[in-house]
Formats: sequence, C-alpha cells, structure tokens
Amino acid sequence: MHDHLAHHLKDLTLEDVCSSGAVVGKLSGKKVAAHQDGDKIKAVSALCTHKFCIVEFDKNEKNLYCPCHGARFKLDGQVINGPADKPLEEVKVEVEDGELRLVE
Repeated sequence: MHDHLAHHLKDLTLEDVCSSGAVVGKLSGKKVAAHQDGDKIKAVSALCTHKFCIVEFDKNEKNLYCPCHGARFKLDGQVINGPADKPLEEVKVEVEDGELRLVE
C-alpha cells in the first residue's frame, strides 16, 4: 500500500475548508478530503480505492485525483474515471463549537 504524501497532510480546521473550498488532510488521524457544500461541510476518505494512494484536490478541475495512477473522483467521492472503480467512502463530519470533527 502506498501512502503517497501522507506525511505532508496537516490536521484540518474549519477555516482550511472554508477558505479553500476543498482540502485534503487529517481529522482525528483519518485521511479525508473535505469540501464546503452550501452551508455544510462534507468529507470522503482521501484513500484512492484503486491502490490506496492519497488523493489530492485539483483546483482547476475542482475534483479529486490520484497522483499514483490518475483516477479522478467528484468531490462527493463518485468515480469520474479509473483505474479506480469504486467511489471514495463517505466520512461523516460535523461542526461543533466552531471546530470540524469526525462523527463517530
């Protein structure tokens, strides 16, 4: 399993997501891709379903891509093109007291 760029992932804050629109990072140690959808924050696993590399946010295309083999995903995790054939897993998050948190 590749852990491409995992050591570069920072802990996400609500400000990170709101200021960038979408960002890849960690929440409680879990690798996630979070984005703002209207007044809500939504997140998916940042692990590509092909070979488990860490996806990145493509600011130009406004989607997620895997730098290892080129798979692309919509921000909601749905596959745009392979080699991945399964969507990214949804991750439940909430904003509590101004902080972004995983919902257990």
